[in-house]
Amino acid sequence: MANATLTGKAEVTSLAATDKVFVNSGSKVRQISLSNLNTSLGVLNEADMAQVAFYTDFNETGTVILEQGGNLALVDYIFSRGGNYLMKNGGTCAKLNPNDPTKFSDGSAATLDGTKGHEMTMLPDYYYLVTTNKNGKPRLWISLKDIGGHYQPSQWMATHKGYMSGSALISRSGVVPTGNLTITQFWNAAQVNGANWGLANYTMRKTLALMFFTKYGTTLSQGGSILGDGLSGINSSYDNIRNITTGKSDSLGDGTGYVDVSDSVGNRVGSVSVFGVKDPFGQVWEFVGGCSPYNDKWYISDDCVAPVDGIPTWSNMRQLNRLQSGSGSYISQMQWGEYADLMAKAASGSSTTYYTDGYWYDISGRVLLWGGDADYGAFCGLVDAVAASGFSYAGASIGARLGFYGTPTIVSGAKYLTL
Repeated sequence: MANATLTGKAEVTSLAATDKVFVNSGSKVRQISLSNLNTSLGVLNEADMAQVAFYTDFNETGTVILEQGGNLALVDYIFSRGGNYLMKNGGTCAKLNPNDPTKFSDGSAATLDGTKGHEMTMLPDYYYLVTTNKNGKPRLWISLKDIGGHYQPSQWMATHKGYMSGSALISRSGVVPTGNLTITQFWNAAQVNGANWGLANYTMRKTLALMFFTKYGTTLSQGGSILGDGLSGINSSYDNIRNITTGKSDSLGDGTGYVDVSDSVGNRVGSVSVFGVKDPFGQVWEFVGGCSPYNDKWYISDDCVAPVDGIPTWSNMRQLNRLQSGSGSYISQMQWGEYADLMAKAASGSSTTYYTDGYWYDISGRVLLWGGDADYGAFCGLVDAVAASGFSYAGASIGARLGFYGTPTIVSGAKYLTL
């Protein structure tokens, strides 16, 4: 064995606890079992993790029902730590009442017309780990303890689709989302609020989808009983939905669900809330920050970075393989990997199977759009994505959503009103 080469050997996708790997220990090449390696690294085994984490199996067999286990009592607690806030440009913010956003959590009256700050939603922090289940498919673990994978810090995503107020992109109730700007123009408008403001990024959207999937045990975001069809055009049309104003589901506060509303000609449609984020799919597409599609790769950053036409030079960046084609296909398999990436890997689904949402990729696509507009009907949803347009693309059916990348200062509602 000492003279055997390790190159060119067959690849495996999983290891047993007794399997061994080679390490450099004491300046010598030695072997260690996977079980002992995990113990040395402080990695929990699945029996230990089941006490401090919960898991969701994404078997990708066609069903939208997900298998779950572990400490499921943690689900509500982990995800309930987020919710809606009012935030000033400098990052000072106050928690809104989780059931009535017209008030702060301390009972003080809150104004949602943009004059007192942006309506923002905090997505809570957690640890996550992607392993492989007995079926050889992704198992996602989520915990408040370090379980050996990655830590997802809290993120600040605009509650509403963006609206141009003068030269600034803002998040407020009661306005029609702005379109007809390029991704760079939206970015520049976000930066008017300050250096820590940009466009809501891919990781925020991935986190929101994972929260929904694991909380409700289903991949059926749009079209099911939980969120309904949303502003997707299934019961209406793009022209009749485009001018619906933001805030129609404000009454749901930090909750998840939908509120029946009427389109411009009286058809019944729905305005959606997902953990407090309003209408994350339907009505208009949204440009995605921190993600540059180029040929066969996604270039992804979680920082407040300007959009780039081509391969970025962002200081903190990772790459992900990207499908180069797929026109109006339904996602059946995701990339997953260690970062739980919800980018399409294969397409053989439908609006009621697998991930239930569509994607459009083209090798020449230079911007990422998310969620779907009202014309896309059943293709819409929390993981619906398009990367098939040029960098300078703009249209009435494409908007954007703010993201805050600074460190917030959280104060009471009463204090907030004095600032």
